[in-house]
Amino acid sequence: MSKIELHTTVEEVIECEDVSGFLLKKVNLGKIPLWTPSRAIYLSTDIPSRIRTKIIGLKERTTLFEVNRIVYSDRSYEAIRTSLLESDEDRIKKLLKVNDSLSKENLSISMSFSDFPHLRLEQHRFEELLDYIHAYSSIVFVPHIRYGEAKTKVKYAARNFCEHVDKAVKILCDMNAKPIFVPFDINYDAERRDQILAHYANMGYTNLWIDFQGKVFSNTMVAKMRTLNRLINRFFGENARNVVVYLSNIKKVSRETQETFKISPSDVIGVFSYGDIVGAPWKGVVIPYQQSEEDTAYWERKGYSSEEEYKLAVFKRDCSIFENNSYYYWHPDRIRIRNRQLDEIRKSILQLGLLEHVTEMKTLVKAKSVAEAISYSLSGLMTSIELNQLRKKVEEDRILLDYIEDKEFFKEEGSTILERLKATKKAKVKKRKEKEIFDFI
Repeated sequence: MSKIELHTTVEEVIECEDVSGFLLKKVNLGKIPLWTPSRAIYLSTDIPSRIRTKIIGLKERTTLFEVNRIVYSDRSYEAIRTSLLESDEDRIKKLLKVNDSLSKENLSISMSFSDFPHLRLEQHRFEELLDYIHAYSSIVFVPHIRYGEAKTKVKYAARNFCEHVDKAVKILCDMNAKPIFVPFDINYDAERRDQILAHYANMGYTNLWIDFQGKVFSNTMVAKMRTLNRLINRFFGENARNVVVYLSNIKKVSRETQETFKISPSDVIGVFSYGDIVGAPWKGVVIPYQQSEEDTAYWERKGYSSEEEYKLAVFKRDCSIFENNSYYYWHPDRIRIRNRQLDEIRKSILQLGLLEHVTEMKTLVKAKSVAEAISYSLSGLMTSIELNQLRKKVEEDRILLDYIEDKEFFKEEGSTILERLKATKKAKVKKRKEKEIFDFI
C-alpha cells in the first residue's frame, strides 16, 4: 500500500488535566500553522460583499473559513450536473457559494450528499466537481454521504462508502499540496462505525471530518465523542497522535421556545470534546410544510397573535449571537459588543430583520437567510476570541475548570454537560511555576 500524503503534521500536544477532551495541538495544515482547538468561520457569497470585507478584515493570519452545502433534491443534483456538463464556471461558483476572491483565503468547502454523487452526477462529472472543490479550497474535504433513513440521507454498506472515499482521495491527491480530510457520520451504528474507522486507520487517513447532521451537542454527543476518541486510539495505535478531528454541521442552538432571548449553545461545546477544529454551524435543509385548509394556522398553534410576530421571533432565535461572558447565544437586539467593528456587523443583522414585515415571501425568506449566515460568521469571530483565552489558560496552567465553571451557561443548563467533560480520573494538577530571575532574561 502506497503512503497517502495528507499534508498535515501534528508537532506538539498539550493536555488539559481537568477537562480531558480539551487538547492543544500545534498543527500544520499544509501552509497553515495553527494551534487547536480552533473555530472555522462561515464565509460565502451568501453574505453581502461589504460585510464579507469586514469579516475578512477582522481575521487573524491563521483564521479558517468554511462554506457548507447539503445536496439532497433532484433539482440540486441536476443543476450541478448541467453546470459541469456545460462547463459553466460562473454557475458552478454560484452553486459552491464561492468566488475567486474567497479562494485566496483559508477557505474550505464541505459538501454532504443524500446519495452517492458519482451515481447521481455520473462518474466523470463527479471527478470534475472534486477538481472545482480542490481549486477553491485551502483545506480539501472529500464529499460526505449522509447516513440514515430519510429523504436527505441514504443507508449504505461500509465497504461501498470506503470505496467512494478511496476513489475521491486518489483524485484529490493528484498534483496536490493541500490537506485532505475524509468524512465520517455521527449516525453510524457500532459495526459500520468500526469498519470505516479500521479502514481509515489502515489507509493512514488521519484527518477526519465528523458530520453531525445538524444535531445539537448534547450529553449524548459528548458520550459519542468520548467513545470515538477511544476507538481512534485503538485503531490508529501510535498514529492516533497525528489524528486531527474536524467537527462539522453542528446545530448552533437548540429549537427552544421563541420567547427565550438567552439560548443554550450547542456548537461551542464541540471545542471541549476532542474536536480539534469546529466548523461553521449547520445550514440545514428546508422541506416545505404543506398546510391543509382544515389546519389551524401554525403560528396560532405556537401561541402567537399573528404570522408576522411569529416570524420575527424565529428570526431573532435563528440569528442569535454567541456572547463570550455567559457562553449563551443572545437575540441580536439583546446583546451589545464592545468591539465597534463587530457591533457594526451585529447591526447589519438587525437591519435585515426589519424586512420580516414585508409582504413578499421570497424577499422575506432571502433576508432571513442572509441575516442568519451573517450571525454564523459573527458568532464564529466571537468564539475565536474566546478560544484564544482558553488556549492561553491551558498553556499556562494545564487546567480550565476554574475558568469555564464561572460561565453562566455551565452554572445553569450546562452543569450536567460540564460533569461529562471533566477528566474521568482525578488529575494531578500542576501548580503554576513561579518565575525565576532567569525567566525574565
